[in-house]
Amino acid sequence: MKLPNVWEKYFCRIKIRDRLLGGIPKTEDQLKGWIETKHLEHKEQEIREQADLVSLTQEEEEKHWCGFRQNGEGLFIRGAMIKQAIKNCASDLRLFNVKGKKGLMGILHRTMFVKPTEIMLGKKEPDGQYDHQGTVKGRQGPRSILSRFDYVEGVGFDCEIWLIETCPLTQDDLLKCLAVAQESGLGPLRPHDFGKFDVVEFKKIEA
Repeated sequence: MKLPNVWEKYFCRIKIRDRLLGGIPKTEDQLKGWIETKHLEHKEQEIREQADLVSLTQEEEEKHWCGFRQNGEGLFIRGAMIKQAIKNCASDLRLFNVKGKKGLMGILHRTMFVKPTEIMLGKKEPDGQYDHQGTVKGRQGPRSILSRFDYVEGVGFDCEIWLIETCPLTQDDLLKCLAVAQESGLGPLRPHDFGKFDVVEFKKIEA
């Protein structure tokens, strides 16, 4: 049975300028806390299968280590990461007269999709690790922590952005969001200039 076409589809080719960091916790305690914080208990088994868990030595117990999801083909990011970046930029640009940020996010969540759900990065293993010094506030006051992130360099990938015909985003709106997202970046430590990218190709997919 052939169903009616309700989609406007766009092809997007993205090239990471420098480094993209992984954001999935790699130690057991971190992963458990991350799943609870994100309310992803219903996907715990799937996330555990995709995570690359490691064991830290006693000397490293204060270290927080994050990496990438992976499957049989290699490392990947979720299409939802691209979707969230577009949603955030649409809100920052104030493209629509919708009451409340949650109202806008809800509309875009229901009317925009990014394919594939698993975007392969073309790497079997990360290119290296980046250590970042940070500070957290505890009961006994601020303390320093060291966070380690797996990273990949200079990767590129293709994705498709599907909009339901009732989605408030126009093609021009989508390009504006991508223009801002390029500089906002993807993944962890975006304020430190990680995850910035360029859209090297964008076109409408004709039905």
